Amino acid sequence: MLKLINVNKDDVRVFNNIAIEIASKCNRTCYFCPNGCNTQEDVYMNMQLIENCLHQLAEIKYRGRIEWYIYNEPTRDKRLLQIVKLAKKLIPGACQMINTNGDYFKTYEDIKKLYDAGINQMQINVYSSNDGSTDIEKFNKGVEFAKLREIKLNQFLDKFNIDRGLSLYQNIGPRKKAGLVVKKYGISRTIKDSEVQGSNGFTNRSGNVEEFRDALFEPIKKHCTRPFRFLNINYKGDVILCCNDYHGKTNFGNIKEKTLLEIWNDAAFNIYRLKLQNKDRACFLCDKCDFNGGYYPHMIDNVTFGIEQDKKILNTDLTTIEKIKNYEL
Repeated sequence: MLKLINVNKDDVRVFNNIAIEIASKCNRTCYFCPNGCNTQEDVYMNMQLIENCLHQLAEIKYRGRIEWYIYNEPTRDKRLLQIVKLAKKLIPGACQMINTNGDYFKTYEDIKKLYDAGINQMQINVYSSNDGSTDIEKFNKGVEFAKLREIKLNQFLDKFNIDRGLSLYQNIGPRKKAGLVVKKYGISRTIKDSEVQGSNGFTNRSGNVEEFRDALFEPIKKHCTRPFRFLNINYKGDVILCCNDYHGKTNFGNIKEKTLLEIWNDAAFNIYRLKLQNKDRACFLCDKCDFNGGYYPHMIDNVTFGIEQDKKILNTDLTTIEKIKNYEL
């Protein structure tokens, strides 16, 4: 049975996944990613903000997963080892994970240092810089080079006594170590990503990569589990609805000014939860999103503002973030 949380009186269950975007930039500009069609400033999250997050997680004895990225390439940050070690010290019950393009892994030792520091889980995505090119010869050369990188990265991981079959969608806990190399190359403008990626396919990032995926003309009617399980903090310290909010427009509060739990229980956050648990994506960001909704929606708590208020919210036009934030409860 699902638990029903009256958000006027009680807090929602704490997230079991948190993404902390420790920097703004990625070294790649893949055409199927918002980084490929936007120019992002090159900024690193203030170390005090990172430490602030970690101390708050320690206070609540957090035992979920910590991801050190949203749209940044985490291994580009020279502070990564320091950050991972600190998190391991302060929150030993958490699972630390990175999703990386592997470009900065030149030797086996580069990976070993991260596992030794406290990384539990790593997915290395192999991309081609020539994907998206209409020049067939150039496209094919990119694929061949990516295949060689894929072999090399697998050889590195083969040297570790780690689980090689767990995907990034599985939280493995703080005692195990896992690593996976995933093919993410050969994505042309004529080949559907699902044909080559399976469960590691791409989405339209709520309309932020329309050139790669067709834009939605109307919201799909589907649940989404992300706002019930996942807290996302961008490099500015702003907490956003989910990783699809590339431009940080949803912003429920900044961790300089509010605690993680205060923001997690923000009224606007709960309006999104109410809409999504009712398979209603007619709200800002979600209305353009083609994400399938995530796993195990039957295992999350539902929220309510009360029967009459719930009906009113579900019947109100909330297609701009201003309407959601200014909604009078």
